[in-house]
Amino acid sequence: GPDCRPVRRRLRGGPDRAVSVHQTYANHEFSFIDAMTVAMTEYHKINKMLSFDDDFDGVVFRLIPGTLTFQ
Repeated sequence: GPDCRPVRRRLRGGPDRAVSVHQTYANHEFSFIDAMTVAMTEYHKINKMLSFDDDFDGVVFRLIPGTLTFQ
């Protein structure tokens, strides 16, 4: 049958961590989606993020699309 576990369980604490991130970095003008993104990068041990959004600066290492070069 279909997986009926609650979404919260599948996200492995993501919403709880996102609330904490949202409160901790309130001065960064994070939306809850931004906070959830940070929580998921932490959970999945992602150490760099490609984003146009400078609200992430000082929270995660952000790769800025316009500054990247490819060979």
